Amino acid sequence: MSVRNLSNLCHYIGLDLAWSARNRSGIAVLVGGPAGARLVEDPQLLDTDAAILAYIDRHAPIGPAIIAIDAPLVVPNEHGRRQADALLSAAFRRYEAGTHPANRRLLARDGIVRGEALTAAFAA
Repeated sequence: MSVRNLSNLCHYIGLDLAWSARNRSGIAVLVGGPAGARLVEDPQLLDTDAAILAYIDRHAPIGPAIIAIDAPLVVPNEHGRRQADALLSAAFRRYEAGTHPANRRLLARDGIVRGEALTAAFAA
């Protein structure tokens, strides 16, 4: 059964986006409902934004979908860290967990923040 024939079920797409295209990003798709979900295929490692968009387009359903992205998607600050990152790190410090500082100086490659560019491509 093709992914397109599963449009009555929810599609869950998880993307661990590398901060730059120099590293590969991990992506996986599950399809399911209240009774559970299953992988559509083995998780993939993708190199470029175009490959990520093509993968999502190939697996995007006609019905409901949720895309979870592990990456900064909005980075307004040029330096330092975002307030949300500071608060999250403070809340989880006792568990030795936190976020990396996200700012435009660290993330922008050729003036483009990858998460922002992908978000704009999804909206289009």
